[in-house]
Amino acid sequence: MLNKNRISLAPGVGLNIISDERFKSEFFSISFITPLKSGENTVSYILPSLLLRGSQKYPKARDIGRALQECYDTELSGESYRMGNAKIIRFGMAFISEDYTDFPIRQRVFDLLNQIILHPLKEESSELCHAFTELEKNSVIDLIKTKINNKKSYAFSRCRDILLDGDDCGVSKHGTIKSAMELSPKAVTEFYNRMISDFSIEFFYEGSAGVEYIKSLIESTFGELIHEKKTSPEALGGFIPAPTVPETCKTESSECEQTILCMGFETPHIDANDFSARLFTEILSSSSVSRLFMNIREKRGLCYFCDYNTIAKKDRAIICAGLKYSKLSEAKQAILDEIHDISLGNISDYEFYAAKASLKNAYLGVNDSPHSIESWEIASLFLKEYLTPKDVIAKIEALEKSDVSRYAAQLKLKVVYVLKEESDE
Repeated sequence: MLNKNRISLAPGVGLNIISDERFKSEFFSISFITPLKSGENTVSYILPSLLLRGSQKYPKARDIGRALQECYDTELSGESYRMGNAKIIRFGMAFISEDYTDFPIRQRVFDLLNQIILHPLKEESSELCHAFTELEKNSVIDLIKTKINNKKSYAFSRCRDILLDGDDCGVSKHGTIKSAMELSPKAVTEFYNRMISDFSIEFFYEGSAGVEYIKSLIESTFGELIHEKKTSPEALGGFIPAPTVPETCKTESSECEQTILCMGFETPHIDANDFSARLFTEILSSSSVSRLFMNIREKRGLCYFCDYNTIAKKDRAIICAGLKYSKLSEAKQAILDEIHDISLGNISDYEFYAAKASLKNAYLGVNDSPHSIESWEIASLFLKEYLTPKDVIAKIEALEKSDVSRYAAQLKLKVVYVLKEESDE
């Protein structure tokens, strides 16, 4: 039985405590939340890794590693990701429960994260470590180049660029090679200072410790972060649709072993608590008996892979398929025919209930790990109404075939992007 408490520590600063004695481990994270700005994608992406390289007390990664080992091999992570119109920079720690050791591990873990976030290694100029900045810049440049060389990833990114043209969400979370090369230690430091002073903050703890104890520990360890912020998750959670783009067909040539077809769709805008879109996705693509897998790939052999990917809070989706160029037109029409068939209500009982069962199992698994619980709780902050996984399952069970067909009927194909081998005609 999970016991959930959410406490407001200051305007824009929340504390989420999940009392849970099922695991022999505990989980603690700090999420910094700000409006999504595509021009800040590179700096927000490299900042967590930069801070994890060293601090004033632990100047090298190996020093941090030793401290983690002393805390019974505590796991430390840092990442940057997008959720609708928000950018989230998150630092998390998974560690053995203090119930199973005489070591004051909670205090030590909190102190270590305090050192990493609030006392980073700096130059005499007060800028973040120049060497660390250069290492992270080179790392993200190499990553961007790698994704460009991955033809599936490149094609998907190009289709996304066109489909979300004019929207901050359309730019890669890594930014661009140009934005990485131009990033200076001064700019990184200024962003870091804004993160500490201005960004909304969500503390999350999952474990067996009491609510008042955790609240007191956070206030004493991270007190300088607890003050009024300029924004809040609630203010960022509103739906902002991506601009409508004209119908576009674009073909590019490259050195690739197979043709990549990407089809970008505008999807109908539905209430956040309407799960017909999830069920449609399951029937079309996600389940083991989905239309794209069974009909397009297995029965007709039109492609090597075929996936449907939604873009959260943007009412956009992309189907990406790898195939022979000679089968391009046939595969494209076959995909559209499957969507049209669903829109007509031609959904068998088997695939309908198999899709429901698959979704049900996925939501039942939310409470199976501290990290998935945290992800659920943070995502819920952006919604007007809080739902438990069981609430969602009940809504899915109540859906009819007509709800799915109605959703499918409103999909609009807006972008067709093809990446083909140079010799194909």
